[in-house]
Amino acid sequence: MHNNCTPYGSDRLNLNSAFYDLQALAKNISRARVLQRAFLSNSKARFGVSDLTHLVSLMAKVFNETQIKVIRDVRMSRMLNRRAVLGLGTLAVMSILSTPRRAEANSTVQSRNKSIVARWYAEFWGKTYSPAVIDGVTSPEITLKHSLHRALIGPNALRSFMAEFRSAFPDLGFELTTPLLADGDRVIAQWVGGGTHTGQAFNGFAVGPLSAASGRTMHFAGISIFRLKGGKIIEENGLDDGITALLQLDLLDRAKLDNESITSICAKYC
Repeated sequence: MHNNCTPYGSDRLNLNSAFYDLQALAKNISRARVLQRAFLSNSKARFGVSDLTHLVSLMAKVFNETQIKVIRDVRMSRMLNRRAVLGLGTLAVMSILSTPRRAEANSTVQSRNKSIVARWYAEFWGKTYSPAVIDGVTSPEITLKHSLHRALIGPNALRSFMAEFRSAFPDLGFELTTPLLADGDRVIAQWVGGGTHTGQAFNGFAVGPLSAASGRTMHFAGISIFRLKGGKIIEENGLDDGITALLQLDLLDRAKLDNESITSICAKYC
C-alpha cells in the first residue's frame, strides 16, 4: 500500500530549515530598516527631508536643475563663441575700412613734407635767400650734414653758415632736378647748383679755407635726405660730388690725390 504522508523526521527537518530562513530574513529586514533610518537621518541632515519619497523627489528636482544648467552653459558657450567670431569679423572689417583712411593720412603727411622741403630749397638753398625760412620750417634741434661742410646743429648755426656762404658766393644757388620722393617721415631730393667765388674769404669747407675773391666757379650735384617731424625739418643729410667742387675751387692738390686711394679720398670729401 502506498503511503502519501511525509515521514515525521523529514517534516521536522523542513520546519527547522524554514525557521532558520525566517530568522535570516528578519535579520536582513532589521538591517535594511537600520540602513534606511541611517540614510534618512543623513538625508535630513544634508537635505532637510526625512521621507524617502520626498528625498527621491528632491533628487529628481536637483538632477533636472543640473541638466538645465548644463544645457544653459552649453548654449552660453556657443553664444560667446559666436560673439567672439562676430567680434573678430567686425575688427577685420574695421581694419579693412580704416586702411584707406590711414593711407590717405600718410599721403597727406607726405605731401605736406614735400611742400616743406620744396620751400626749403627755394628760400634757403635757392638763388633768392630768405632767412625767415629757417625759423619757419626747421626744428630747434635741426642738424645739417654735407660732405663738403662741417656739421651744423641748430637754427643759429644755419644762419651764420648761410650768411658767410653767400657773402663768399653772391650768386650761390641750388635747385631741384627731379620731383621729390617721400616715404614716411623722409623726403629725398636730387639737386644741382653752385656759384662763383667773388666775395670774401670762406672757411666753411671741411677741407680748409678759401681765400677771398678767387674768381673760381663751382658747379656740382648731389642728393639729400630729409627727416621731418610735426611739419618741421629735423635732419638734412647730403651726399654730394665734393671732389668735383673742391677741384674746381683749387682746394685739392691733384698730385696729392694721385697718391691717395679712392677710399681715402671719399672718406674725407665724398
